[in-house]
Amino acid sequence: MSYLGINRESGAIYVGESTTFGYRCPTAPYLTPFRLANSAEGEALVLNYPRRIFREVYFDPVTRVRRGDVFASDGSQSARWYVQDPYRKDLGNASTVGESRYETEMISYQNDPLIGLAKELGNARAPRVLLGSGEHTTYWRILGIEAAANGKPVLTLKAEQYYGEVPDLQPERVPPAILPHLEKLLDDLGASVHRLSPVAIVDRCRDTLALIFGEAGNKPSADLAVAINAWLVAVDEKENIRSNCGRIVARLHSRGKPNEQRSRNLRPLTESDAKLALRCLWTVLEEFEWAK
Repeated sequence: MSYLGINRESGAIYVGESTTFGYRCPTAPYLTPFRLANSAEGEALVLNYPRRIFREVYFDPVTRVRRGDVFASDGSQSARWYVQDPYRKDLGNASTVGESRYETEMISYQNDPLIGLAKELGNARAPRVLLGSGEHTTYWRILGIEAAANGKPVLTLKAEQYYGEVPDLQPERVPPAILPHLEKLLDDLGASVHRLSPVAIVDRCRDTLALIFGEAGNKPSADLAVAINAWLVAVDEKENIRSNCGRIVARLHSRGKPNEQRSRNLRPLTESDAKLALRCLWTVLEEFEWAK
């Protein structure tokens, strides 16, 4: 449908190919504020409603893939719609005698053609979008854009993860020798982190950090601790935030081993430890200026 309307009084949702022939959705679709991560528009509002919204039509909770289309506000004021509503039994608001359409005021949206967005899918990293608002914002990558039978674009999104904001990798700053491997490690981590155990998350963070420090210290096949030491020698530096973040993850990795837990009476790794490992990884990437 080309138009979507939200009734400000009842919250009921209507759709239609035009505002003169709309109908109420028997089951209200899931709508959420939508914006591009690199957009300057911010959380723009129209009469306290988001300027752009994402309408979900499919969601897989296991893979965290969702599909849907985007609607953009078609004006700054509420619009007049003529609609059919099976829940309305009164006829006093019928637009014409003998018809079942009613006149009502809506916050009106039109299908967003997403012009130019498809071109960005050829980049090394797919465009990011933000769903929700404020502290309840989630981050998603666009996997694809395709045209439905009616010609309207449909987005396929994949969740990044739940553990804070993921920095944007800057491919032009990453050494070319490890760029494909780093991108794959980060993509795999972001795609599966929501269903991995804390031990598995820490292990993947350790593998990624070993790649980073191994490249920076010219020890490409070294263990994380050895790679950190080699990097400190190579740059003639003392311990710093980068090396300390790497060592935290190395220590968490050791604590995830059952024999270490038993011999040293350590508690098992928790979700908080996984969050710490991820935050350390993001910090190292930002400190190397490979991400921002």
